[in-house]
Amino acid sequence: ATQKGLVRFNKYSGEDHTFYNKSVPEQSQFSANDLRCLYAHANGRIYLGSWWQQVQVFDSKTEKYVPLASCGKENPDLAEDVLLSFYPKSLNELWVNSSHGLRVLNVDKHCFTEQFANTKSETYSVNYLDQAGRYWGATRNRGLHIYNPLVQQMTQQYYENPDSFRGITRTILEDTLRNQLLLLA
Repeated sequence: ATQKGLVRFNKYSGEDHTFYNKSVPEQSQFSANDLRCLYAHANGRIYLGSWWQQVQVFDSKTEKYVPLASCGKENPDLAEDVLLSFYPKSLNELWVNSSHGLRVLNVDKHCFTEQFANTKSETYSVNYLDQAGRYWGATRNRGLHIYNPLVQQMTQQYYENPDSFRGITRTILEDTLRNQLLLLA
């Protein structure tokens, strides 16, 4: 993923090929091709997060971009939203982290099925899956969110003292030796 579209690079020959998405309106092509993140799914499609545009879906078999569907309702508007990362939720679902919140993308139906919208006091993301099957998400100045799929609920967990930390948690990793989480803030 680059600022000029998706690039396939052959590490042995040094050859490259750029796949520029021209399927969006001309005035949106620059931001649609300013790619911020990607996720290569087992279904052969690459899910691309862009700057100020929708999720871009690239089919590696046909080498064409595939539009998202509506699932019988309107997809959340991702215009003017920066897509930050993808994280697998299940075999056919991806968490989509963005500057406006967290969404669940069904990759079979090609549409969004859930949404957790950011507010002034709450931000949502998914960055880590623990051994109990809970999803942990980083927030700005608010500790961590934990999504429990058994109860389909997002809960808040603070650092030891919620007033002692004022920053953005960017990455969550597990220290399996000490059975603790490591936070990159």
